[in-house]
Amino acid sequence: MSTNNYWIRSYFVPKNVQLEFNALQDGRISVQASGSFFGSFCDYVAGSGKIVNKEKPAVFDVSFETNYSLAKKVHTYWVLSTDYESYAVVFTCWNTLEDGTCDPEESYIWTFTRSLSGHSLSDLAAINDAVPFVCMSPRDFKTFQQDGGCDFNPFNFPNTYGMVFIMSTVFIGFIIFLVFFIYCLTKVSNGGEGPQRKGNVIIFN
Repeated sequence: MSTNNYWIRSYFVPKNVQLEFNALQDGRISVQASGSFFGSFCDYVAGSGKIVNKEKPAVFDVSFETNYSLAKKVHTYWVLSTDYESYAVVFTCWNTLEDGTCDPEESYIWTFTRSLSGHSLSDLAAINDAVPFVCMSPRDFKTFQQDGGCDFNPFNFPNTYGMVFIMSTVFIGFIIFLVFFIYCLTKVSNGGEGPQRKGNVIIFN
């Protein structure tokens, strides 16, 4: 299934997100998720889940095998609405406040469809009816871009190179910034004039 609409409070919004769920013989659920998190770098993440209460099959716990620590934790997901054929609305809360309500900063919701072209009008009507139950508005939804990238191939799982690349890039950028910041502090404390330009050359005093 492809992920069509979503609400995620994140600076790194992936594209070409697709998921596959399979019921295993031991009662667990296998989950495979793919997507491009940074440019053309694709992530292929494998996870597993289980239905805690068989009387409530729409509620299940899932964790993913990934280098992203938050995703390693077990989180509960709720299927708010589905027709079992063309769409599903899934909600999760990663932090519950003291009053028992979900932290708005840690609320996530996705809509799934079997078509990369998006939801039908009838599906959208059902989705719009389901979303207000978790105090969210369909008007706040965004749409994942699907351009055919990140081929969903079972042999690619698991692979978290995309997320590792992002984290490595952020870390290297932070180190460069820190070195430059320390250098500027040193020049100020020593009364230096700092870098000067002579023609097309920058000279550090």
